[in-house]
Amino acid sequence: MKKILIILCILLLGSAAFAVEYSAEYVTTVDGEKTTSKMFYAKDKCRMEVETEAGRSISICRFDKDVMWTLMPEQKMYMETELPEPGEEGYMGDYDKKELGKKIGSEKINGEMCDKYKVYADKEEKDDFMYVWISQKDSIVMKTASSDGSVTTEVKNLKKGKQAASLFEIPEGYEEMGSQMPPMPMDMPIEMPSW
Repeated sequence: MKKILIILCILLLGSAAFAVEYSAEYVTTVDGEKTTSKMFYAKDKCRMEVETEAGRSISICRFDKDVMWTLMPEQKMYMETELPEPGEEGYMGDYDKKELGKKIGSEKINGEMCDKYKVYADKEEKDDFMYVWISQKDSIVMKTASSDGSVTTEVKNLKKGKQAASLFEIPEGYEEMGSQMPPMPMDMPIEMPSW
């Protein structure tokens, strides 16, 4: 299951999905509990915002700079980390739909006609797989689901169009925290990557 969750994050944040700029809500359900993330995509950039009991969390991935900024709005601080290189766990490089796995059908997800794939975490482990729905027009990952349905992520309120450049920059007045990672709250949603 851990491998499947890593693949889910890679697919949702993979740079191949940035062919079109858009914003959307990602509704993730884990064993019946829902978390909603707000996502913004532009060429070589993405931003994720999540509200948790511990506060607001913002992550900005800049593939053009090979860095991720984690913003802490309450403290007006940020931390910079390098994005993984090809071959490292969590690498978010381009993916080819043909290499995803076996296409098993097509269906409409929230207004977008999608191809449905069965994706294996490991070619040797045939029981470890997930389903992925990718829009035919723009190659946007519209939905993912674990094989047993216990973990799903679905795109809602998809809005295509130019995104403000400021969404992908560190806000004025923020100070860098340094390389020391603060303790992560235990109630962080599991779909949040730590890349």
